[in-house]
Amino acid sequence: MTEEKNNFKKRLLLHLGISVLVVIALAVVLIFLGLNISKRTSNILKIRQDIALHNQKLESINSLRASQERASRYMSILENILPTEENLLSLDRELNKLAGDTSLDLGFSFGEEIKSTETQPGSIAFSMTTRSSFGNFINFLTAIEGMRYFIQVNRLELNRQGNDFTGAGQGVIFAQL
Repeated sequence: MTEEKNNFKKRLLLHLGISVLVVIALAVVLIFLGLNISKRTSNILKIRQDIALHNQKLESINSLRASQERASRYMSILENILPTEENLLSLDRELNKLAGDTSLDLGFSFGEEIKSTETQPGSIAFSMTTRSSFGNFINFLTAIEGMRYFIQVNRLELNRQGNDFTGAGQGVIFAQL
């Protein structure tokens, strides 16, 4: 019986030893898998953040493209609104015709030219002198406002000489320069 007891104890210890070794091996494998899963989870989260950032950039690019397309449609309209430098050559003739139509004597000359920038249109300074009745002068100014040019009068002086008025003015004409 003692021998059976010893054999039983040996087998029990052998089985317990094998079981403990299997449990330890499984624990090591589980710890390794847990660390590996944690590492891969971190990588997946980083990749998701990168994808979200990339998607946000793509949405911004698409939005900018759509805005650029809308702006380019308006840009062509704006470019057509402001006359080119060549179109300004006819301005002197048009002003002289308006002066004749309103019975006004006109002296007109171009001045300094300022090139366009990203935020400001180009412009050409001008000066003019006039002589006519007050009503004709008002009619002339009203006709200038109706022209296709964007004209800004910066200074205007009127002097009365009998029934007539003489005027001197300065301003700018906005154009594509």
